[in-house]
Amino acid sequence: MNLHIKNLLSAFKQGAALYWGVPGDVGHDYMKQLGAEVRHVIINAKGRRSEWWSNSNAKGTGMKRANHAWDIECQIVVAMCLNKLINLTDWKPDAAAVDD
Repeated sequence: MNLHIKNLLSAFKQGAALYWGVPGDVGHDYMKQLGAEVRHVIINAKGRRSEWWSNSNAKGTGMKRANHAWDIECQIVVAMCLNKLINLTDWKPDAAAVDD
């Protein structure tokens, strides 16, 4: 489920399906942390696609970037879904709309 929530938040940040924004007075660190996680996609030799989000490099061995704000935004998306504040029944994720 974590992958889907992060993909959804990424799509919101890029303007797909729902308006997403942050208050104008948030600090630089908060905005920096919103970009701390990157979606990695690998297609193995058998053609199987694997994807995940990481706050380091694709191998998980790099320097970890602070991602607390990203986690908070994900929790907000979960709360909105649980409370049916957003309706995504007709929304289909566009591969171009999420970070690669």
